[in-house]
Amino acid sequence: MTHIYLAAALARVGRIDEVRIAANVGMSSDPSFTIRRYQDGAPSDNPIFVGGRERVYEGVRRAGIPEA
Repeated sequence: MTHIYLAAALARVGRIDEVRIAANVGMSSDPSFTIRRYQDGAPSDNPIFVGGRERVYEGVRRAGIPEA
């Protein structure tokens, strides 16, 4: 998960070359990872928590992580 979060953060700041590396490592650690699965596992519906997760979703989308 650490590499997925790293890929999301790097994507949000536009560091595309590093995004690919982090996303590849993250996906090799968990090849079945998808944004949908991550969303389904959200442990809270607190608006502040959800807002933070939305930024992660946006970053992992930019990183090219599969939606479903």
